[in-house]
Amino acid sequence: MQFVGRKREINQVIKTLNRGANVIVKGKYGIGRTSLIKSVARITKDKWHFMFVDFSDSSGRICQELLAALLPEKRFTRDRIYKRYKLQGYKTSLFMILNDPFNDNRRHIIVFDNIAKTTPQKLTFIQNLVWAKRFQFIAIVEPFLPEKELFLLRAGLLPSDIIALSYLSMKETCEFFKQVAQKNEFNWPEQYIKMLALTAKGYPLGMKELTAVASAGGGGVIYNPKNPELSWNDD
Repeated sequence: MQFVGRKREINQVIKTLNRGANVIVKGKYGIGRTSLIKSVARITKDKWHFMFVDFSDSSGRICQELLAALLPEKRFTRDRIYKRYKLQGYKTSLFMILNDPFNDNRRHIIVFDNIAKTTPQKLTFIQNLVWAKRFQFIAIVEPFLPEKELFLLRAGLLPSDIIALSYLSMKETCEFFKQVAQKNEFNWPEQYIKMLALTAKGYPLGMKELTAVASAGGGGVIYNPKNPELSWNDD
């Protein structure tokens, strides 16, 4: 999916990381929280090493993912890490993450994605990583995460800023559909693009779904300049 807009939020994430703080990203499902951080990762790849992990996984599985990203020179493929983890255990894997030297001199950013709930064990795991002072963190929280758990998460990641994503602007939404048309060589008139933008209402997931429908059949559109009504060509 094309990524457009969010310049203010991108700058806010970069500014927060630059001052050594952590980031918590909020927003409704499909609003583009993970896409935002992936965009920041692409922009700053020469400065920061972003590692995305699924917070719904066990702490042991997260350690496996982090070892594979942090120590690639040891050829820690996920299969090999899993076998080693079974032999050495979670504590040994965590010790390696907290103490082994890294050849990559970039600042390491751990991105916890899909935070739907927290547990005392997961919060302790985060604290161990925070206290090592080797990493910075971005937490992508689900909209239904209870306020009490969000408070505890933020307390564990202090200093941290919360960034709440809202809908894209009309201008950004139109730009998204223009890029889709250009990339796929669709001859979509300006008025048609505006209609798509008005229908999507700046909701990224809705924009993605609308693009799939509008692109069906090669993106053809029935368009009569004398009649402003537009529809997709189903032929």
